[in-house]
Amino acid sequence: MRKKEIQLELIKNDMNIEKHAVQIDKKQRIYWILLGTAMGIGAYELLKYTLAFLYDKI
Repeated sequence: MRKKEIQLELIKNDMNIEKHAVQIDKKQRIYWILLGTAMGIGAYELLKYTLAFLYDKI
């Protein structure tokens, strides 16, 4: 399985304090993509339901 890297940089006052590379595999990326998509759809549906409920009360 191919591993990719995420470069993390700690910056304070426009100066690089620390750099760190974190390796992630494809399976882990897919899980995060699915989680982000599900959370986005869930937030959209919750907001849509909340606004419909509020406007029906007015």
